[in-house]
Amino acid sequence: MAHLTAVAEDVTSGRLTRPPTDEEAAAAQVARLDGLELSEVLGRWAVAALDLEPVLTVFDIWPAGPTWPPTSRTSAGRSG
Repeated sequence: MAHLTAVAEDVTSGRLTRPPTDEEAAAAQVARLDGLELSEVLGRWAVAALDLEPVLTVFDIWPAGPTWPPTSRTSAGRSG
């Protein structure tokens, strides 16, 4: 969850402008959120996901698209 949250934060803040290699990003992103309670990480995800979804939809960014990451709506079989 920390890695997914950090990716969303990095994309929406402009820190991530290309797909990083696993070596570049995953460990650093997880470390950045290390020590936070799960509820704090989930709260940050909720905020970042709201900003990330329109970016993914408009720009059809790698490897995501309008249905990735799955939201509660798409997971439930509803669009957008």
